[in-house]
Amino acid sequence: MQINSTVFVHKDTIMRYGGYGFWSTRNFFTYFEDRAAEWEIIPPTGSNQLPVGVMDAQVLTSGDQIFVLGGLRLQEFNPLKVATYGKAWVFDVKRKAWSLLGDLTIDFQKLRHVGTFDGKLLFSGNGTKYLAKVQENLLYEVEFNPLIRYSYKDLPVLFNESKFYVLHNASKGFILEAFEEEDFFQTVGKGVPLYSEDTFPWEPVALGAGVLALLFIGYRVKSVYLKKNRVLVGEEEVRYKNQILDLDSKSRLILLTLLRSPDPVSTNEILSIVENKEHNQAHNVKVKNQYIETVNFKLKALLALQEDPITSSRSATDKRMKVYRIKKQYFLLQ
Repeated sequence: MQINSTVFVHKDTIMRYGGYGFWSTRNFFTYFEDRAAEWEIIPPTGSNQLPVGVMDAQVLTSGDQIFVLGGLRLQEFNPLKVATYGKAWVFDVKRKAWSLLGDLTIDFQKLRHVGTFDGKLLFSGNGTKYLAKVQENLLYEVEFNPLIRYSYKDLPVLFNESKFYVLHNASKGFILEAFEEEDFFQTVGKGVPLYSEDTFPWEPVALGAGVLALLFIGYRVKSVYLKKNRVLVGEEEVRYKNQILDLDSKSRLILLTLLRSPDPVSTNEILSIVENKEHNQAHNVKVKNQYIETVNFKLKALLALQEDPITSSRSATDKRMKVYRIKKQYFLLQ
């Protein structure tokens, strides 16, 4: 059922992807269950789209993700013939969900798989070697260090614990040599996309739309909540839960000045709102204090507060002067 499937290891479990059998190709993963000594299937129940069944695909694992690149598919109306499948997919093992990454920019069927290492794939073909960084969507042309005698026949390059292992034929038999990664490649060219991402990303867009909808609903709910539980202050009126607070224009302007200012408001700013030029300074200060007391009294009664919403303190720059603050959490500007 899974002839020419791609066999790989994912977290100490032997797995297979795709394969051919009975004039059809597979688009699912199977894994070897040790206790039952049988092959079991991983159903893609979290998916809303599925790849075409293939054989001889390139597979790379990273954490809970399995990347599947290309492969050979059967022709739809003539299953006796094969065609190249040029798509890149990723499967999330935890969610059991497929996601389409895009169209491959290279035909892996024309290349020979040389090795898999550290989240990368190595290929050769037509005198060129290619390094694919699948997660980063990058493809490089590379050259091996000329001092390295490349592998015997078609044996792959092996990679383990940050080292490459190459088997080559010598006069007295076979030799296995180990190389550090920085010594293995002589040059790495400029990276180009491994797959084009022009395929419309329905799943991320749908997820994003859902998140935006939730944010909008949350924003509306929060807005309604804030308006319902805060004092709405405007130039024409001050309102709380559909109740208009009896405040004159100067009192409203004092509130607006305190709420709009990011810094404490000076005494002179408050005085400029309430002062009468025909009265002396002492009288104007007294009037200013009465306005503050009246506004505090009405707001405390309205909000059932124990403390004054408008408070005063000495200025940090001039201790002789008072500055005023308002507890903005109780208010909302209209």
